[in-house]
Amino acid sequence: MLRRPMLRVGRLALLSLFSVAFWHCGGGATGIAACRDIESKKCELLLGCPTVPIADANDVDACKLFYRDQCLHGLADSADPAPVAVSACLAAIDRAATCKAEPLGSCATAPLLAAGQDAQKLTGCDAMLATEALADCAFLSPANGAGGAGGANTGAATGGAGGSGGGG
Repeated sequence: MLRRPMLRVGRLALLSLFSVAFWHCGGGATGIAACRDIESKKCELLLGCPTVPIADANDVDACKLFYRDQCLHGLADSADPAPVAVSACLAAIDRAATCKAEPLGSCATAPLLAAGQDAQKLTGCDAMLATEALADCAFLSPANGAGGAGGANTGAATGGAGGSGGGG
């Protein structure tokens, strides 16, 4: 007789737990796809950076898996960048990857940096780790919110447009 009430209490507790988990994970997160695209790209391109523990394809896959789940929280400040802004950010990350070990100021293919960033002090690996330092990824910085205004590059690269985005 005592078994049935305990079973009901157990089911109720389990249902409550799932309800809380669903409520917590469900609603409100924005920029999930953008976050996943950006972090996946970073996981691929950070391979070979000296300060990053991504040494082989298994590490790249583990990194992508980690950020697939982390990105469920969405981007900072509820940023939800337009696809064109995400594409520009991904292209900037690609450009930073061509300068992995060298300062961006001496790299001919360096991406534009956000205002206040020093191209002589940042390598391509540094910029990929701190993606919000890239002008086209400035939307990832909580201070900028969605849709930054672009930035100045104190290095060799020219051109560029504003950014928008989140974090990862």
